[in-house]
Amino acid sequence: MQYGNLNHIETVDIIRNKFPEINLENDSIISFVNTDDEYDSLKHGVGIRIHFDRAVYKLEGNDVLEFLNRISTNKTNNLRPLDKTNTLFLNEKGRIIDCTTLINFEGYQLLVGNSFFRSKLMSWINKFIITEDVKIEDQSSEYSIIELSGPQAKSYLNMLSERQIDSHNMNRVFPVMGDESNYFLYYNSHKVFGESYFLIFDSYNLEKMIDLIIESKSVFNLNFVGKNAWEKFRVEKGIPTVPNEINDQYNPHEVGLIDYVDFTKGCYIGQEVIARLDTYDKVQKKVYRLQFDLNSFEIPSSLINDNETVVGELTSRLYFNEIDKYLGLGLIKTKYVDPDGNILLKINDELHSVKVKEIT
Repeated sequence: MQYGNLNHIETVDIIRNKFPEINLENDSIISFVNTDDEYDSLKHGVGIRIHFDRAVYKLEGNDVLEFLNRISTNKTNNLRPLDKTNTLFLNEKGRIIDCTTLINFEGYQLLVGNSFFRSKLMSWINKFIITEDVKIEDQSSEYSIIELSGPQAKSYLNMLSERQIDSHNMNRVFPVMGDESNYFLYYNSHKVFGESYFLIFDSYNLEKMIDLIIESKSVFNLNFVGKNAWEKFRVEKGIPTVPNEINDQYNPHEVGLIDYVDFTKGCYIGQEVIARLDTYDKVQKKVYRLQFDLNSFEIPSSLINDNETVVGELTSRLYFNEIDKYLGLGLIKTKYVDPDGNILLKINDELHSVKVKEIT
């Protein structure tokens, strides 16, 4: 790829110029035009998300793939050029430091993580570099990442890239749009996150990419998607996110990311804890969808039972005007979730009932 720095202010200015009706709040895009239309595209068409919440690290050195294989949860030492894999970084207690995608290019690697954990992940990786030939550099401003999801996403990308997108090969990264040096596409399909396609490219091409996507809309139900529509969609679908559910309070079993762990490859940081949980079926919590009637409380908030025993934590919430209720996500100890159980929120000494549903 050709590198070029584009700072956050410049990026926001480009987007504001392209979308005059944009709703910005603390430089976060609340909506591009209309939240309802954006939500409808996620459900029925093509939802386009420009990711400000991604961190991109460049790794160089002869030992990178072997090194990451030793400290992260998935196998990385067998990656060919333009292979990718999803891997987790855990602490010694088996809890999540970050959920990442590793892409192997010729002569270097890109590690795509979450900006909320940027300094923590950099420090964690550097902590274990001793004599290895590994160099890591934060190049988040050098790259832009756009995510395309929804039932029309694959057909739209086939038209946009003038090729048949191979979504059966999730371990490969493809150059697209006739420019093998600047635009790359990869695909993720996961029982928790759903199906998405990701474009990663030099940040100076962001304006060009936005123009191309808008000009190629054709008959597709396509919209750029802001925070409000995405939050509504993910809470409804039960999708965990950083930092609400994916953080160093929880392990991969609890948030449904255990398939990012390779149980055959040997040691990694946190391996003993994860293996013990798996072997002895000791996983106590998981993510549930919640429904309740109030909004005036902090997130996260403790969930309790009738005996005021803390049984879990409410981690996300959002108002759904279609049902005039608040829906949320929370991690709850499974032994307390049963038809006769009563899960409560205690706010200002008042108890409020919470309905708990499995995420299917």
